[in-house]
Amino acid sequence: MTFGQVGINTADPESTFDIKAQNPSGISTRPEGLLIPRVDRERAQSMIGVKNSTLIYVDDATTGTQADTAQNINNPGYYYFNGTAWAKLDNEATLANNGDGTYTYISENGNTTSIKGNGTLSGTGIIQVNTGTNATDALFTNASISISGGTPGQVLTTNTSGQPYWNTHKNVLNIRRVNSNQAFNPLSDDVLLVDLIGMPSTGTVTITFSTHPLFRGTKGRVFTIKRVDDGPANLVIGGGIASGVVSIFDDTETQIVVPPKTTIQLLQESDDLTGFKFQTISKF
Repeated sequence: MTFGQVGINTADPESTFDIKAQNPSGISTRPEGLLIPRVDRERAQSMIGVKNSTLIYVDDATTGTQADTAQNINNPGYYYFNGTAWAKLDNEATLANNGDGTYTYISENGNTTSIKGNGTLSGTGIIQVNTGTNATDALFTNASISISGGTPGQVLTTNTSGQPYWNTHKNVLNIRRVNSNQAFNPLSDDVLLVDLIGMPSTGTVTITFSTHPLFRGTKGRVFTIKRVDDGPANLVIGGGIASGVVSIFDDTETQIVVPPKTTIQLLQESDDLTGFKFQTISKF
């Protein structure tokens, strides 16, 4: 032994700690090897002051929670401490055939994706489809993908709340004629023609602009309301309140009165969670 080296089954260690097998070959049935400390996830999660490179074997990943220093512990296996959390020693991606027409894909970071025989994907993390020749980290390569729903010409997008919806990019305007209270739908309405003919002077029709949550994805759109009649009834564009969200017109108003035979065009200025703001850009 030199320079503080330690050897097991050897009088001449070749490193700081050198373990030689007692029977390096042959048919001996005696177990040999290095037995790493075995703990469950809760025990690993409870450790403090752990030094970098500490190695453990987690034999039960159902205890404790997958959080904090145990954020990567989701299955039994070897883990080492990287200074922040326990990291998997073997983090290769796996694809297992479940024998029932489904497959389970586990990525390098432990996210699980179930693949069903009908092509349905479900799970955690990002499912990537790579249609090029460089397929780094891709689950499928040289593949095509189709998404059902919507109609021809529509685009799948999200509003500012992250909610997906099918949006229609078109060169024509959707026009709807109404004669009663209405909620303006930003996905299907561009122009409302309001006809109050025959309604008494005490009658009022309100067009609301805050009852549809997808106004949170239409900032910059222009909406038109044209009153086509010349009767005595009242037409009001009102904000109302929907889920605590109030519509404001021209910075301070909560409603706009539309006289007979008048057209108003409104530009949606903002779509944040505290309120929808609209500016009158023309009135004629």
